[in-house]
Amino acid sequence: METIINSIEELKSKALNRDLSVYIKLKGGMKSSKEIYFNEEQNIFEVFSSIDGKSQAFTEEQLKTNTNIVDAINNKVLIIE
Repeated sequence: METIINSIEELKSKALNRDLSVYIKLKGGMKSSKEIYFNEEQNIFEVFSSIDGKSQAFTEEQLKTNTNIVDAINNKVLIIE
């Protein structure tokens, strides 16, 4: 059974000070795997993307504007692996 992330707050709590393995369910059965770590002290999301091997840090606002993670949450396609 898939566990869907339903909000930014849920993502924060599940990724709090630990790597959370997730994927975005894409059309055609494909998926985009990521590891997300939420640093509460700095209020920063650290995101590692398996597709390009890049690790980047984002504020919550940057996560909304510079990634597809929040869109995936809103569309109920951000899944915990």
